[in-house]
Amino acid sequence: MGGISESDARTPGAARITQLRAVVRESGAKCVFTEPQFNPGLIAAVAEGQGINTGLLDPLGAELEPGPALYGDLLRGMASNMAACLTQN
Repeated sequence: MGGISESDARTPGAARITQLRAVVRESGAKCVFTEPQFNPGLIAAVAEGQGINTGLLDPLGAELEPGPALYGDLLRGMASNMAACLTQN
């Protein structure tokens, strides 16, 4: 669908946020996601006033304990967070 940061580490400008807000509105998106290492205020700016949910995805497993269960826990955590965000009213 779209990413706030197109390809580099620069903070997106107002034009990029406006563009993403239009994509969200036109697509009928139910949820937008952020990751723990990124500024949650940017996702809030995209979602503000749109009547959509926001969710957190952690593809790095920042809060998980390393070990043999890590990958399974990582996938279950992301699936659970996606399901929660997509089913909120």
